[in-house]
Amino acid sequence: MTRISPAITPFIISSIMSSADHRSIARHTVFGMVTDEKGNNIDGADVLVESTVERKRTISSGDGTFLTDIGVSGSLDEILVIVSLGQKSCREKISADLNNKAVNIVLHDNSVA
Repeated sequence: MTRISPAITPFIISSIMSSADHRSIARHTVFGMVTDEKGNNIDGADVLVESTVERKRTISSGDGTFLTDIGVSGSLDEILVIVSLGQKSCREKISADLNNKAVNIVLHDNSVA
């Protein structure tokens, strides 16, 4: 009988569980634009997908656009967290059926008047 080292047992269990989980996961494309309240594109905004399946991060480009793909399990909703220096962070709920539809985010100035 072959004995498995206790040091690698958690890795083996994790690998088996994650491969089983990926069978029912659909890949969805999430894209859109990040602007400020005046309509200016925001370059370098941090866009994080808080997903029940995985966490993905991307950065908006010079024209404010972002693009990522995420794994979606069933009809669960996901949360986009958008952060940019000098702007209030934003949490946007996106629906799992939003595949290939734009998500446009408006960030507001973080300064106190």
